[in-house]
Amino acid sequence: MLAKTMTAKQRMWLGHVKAADKSGGSIAEYAQIHGLRLKTLYQRKAS
Repeated sequence: MLAKTMTAKQRMWLGHVKAADKSGGSIAEYAQIHGLRLKTLYQRKAS
């Protein structure tokens, strides 16, 4: 089986998802602080 390689964009979003989970605050707060669209952050978290 071939391993799927993550793109730079996928790694960036994964980093944000992990950081949001560890932040201790809400995902909405994290998105606002970092200038991210909340909908997009939720979509990336679900994938």
